Amino acid sequence: MTGTGFYKYNSEIMDFGPVKYRSVDNYAHILMDRPETLNALNDQMWEGLRLALERANSDDNVLSIIITGSGRAFSSGDDIRMMENWQDSIDASLWLDHYANPLIDEINSTNKPIISIVDGIAFGGGCELNMLFDIVIASDRSVFSVPEGLIGALPPIASSHGISLMGRRLFRYLLTSEWINARTARDIGIVDLVVPAEQLPFMIYEFTEKIRRNSPMSIKNTKKIINEYKIKFRGLERLAGNYLAINASSQDFKTPRGHLLIRKK
Repeated sequence: MTGTGFYKYNSEIMDFGPVKYRSVDNYAHILMDRPETLNALNDQMWEGLRLALERANSDDNVLSIIITGSGRAFSSGDDIRMMENWQDSIDASLWLDHYANPLIDEINSTNKPIISIVDGIAFGGGCELNMLFDIVIASDRSVFSVPEGLIGALPPIASSHGISLMGRRLFRYLLTSEWINARTARDIGIVDLVVPAEQLPFMIYEFTEKIRRNSPMSIKNTKKIINEYKIKFRGLERLAGNYLAINASSQDFKTPRGHLLIRKK
């Protein structure tokens, strides 16, 4: 599909379940589109994100990838209803193997910069995925948290790869499930840049243009090095996933001590 305006440009629109994909000229935009659930990560969302990233990787016209969430959230984390279907650690392990691990592996092998634009809530898995992306830009009204402990689970990415990036600065939030405002998230290393919400669309243009100006070979090989760093901690992520599966068989998981306490308008 080709668009026209001042010049011709390549354009493609595809749906991967609740994930919407659009490529425009030199970048791909991946949208998590379950606003009624604050973009909770159900099976279809995990799979849709993986398929959308695969599509972006296979398109030679795409130089960078933008990921956003619709409505007032980036993502509120894993869908609680999905997790309630886990009867034991075997179910949790099967879910990890079929949905979570393939997406993490796809992110860690993506040869193009991934830029996330966060406006609103980024909790649980929605916060953790940002720890795997290359550049994270958040509005000043965004809030982050890894509150899995409140429901008897644990954050496998944050407790492994997240610690490799942020060190002990992250321990407090892993152990308390406290909310993290955008500026604190920037200070501890989850976020790279905090801007007013109305500036986010301009950030998409600014950063995709900055990447476009760089040598494609330089970007590709730099990404290879970055990905090798991420892969170094893949074993820890899988170990953390094993502990998550163990938790799924526990009494704490069946009778959680708290809830996510997301504000509703």
